[in-house]
Amino acid sequence: FMKLSDFEDAQYKFESIIKDNNNLFIDQAEFNLALCFVATNKLDKANEVLETIVKEKTAYSEKAQKLLIDLNNK
Repeated sequence: FMKLSDFEDAQYKFESIIKDNNNLFIDQAEFNLALCFVATNKLDKANEVLETIVKEKTAYSEKAQKLLIDLNNK
């Protein structure tokens, strides 16, 4: 859905994965959810998700930190 720029459907799918809390792709879903929020200019929500990723120290923590810096420097 993200590749098709259908960010609302992508957001729904990523949120479903995260809520399930029993999926190997939660880390990736969280990061991609943040990217959906950035793409739809929901920057407060993106920041919230990215900060959570950084705190959780997941595989996407470094990318999330870099994106947070980029977003906050705009």
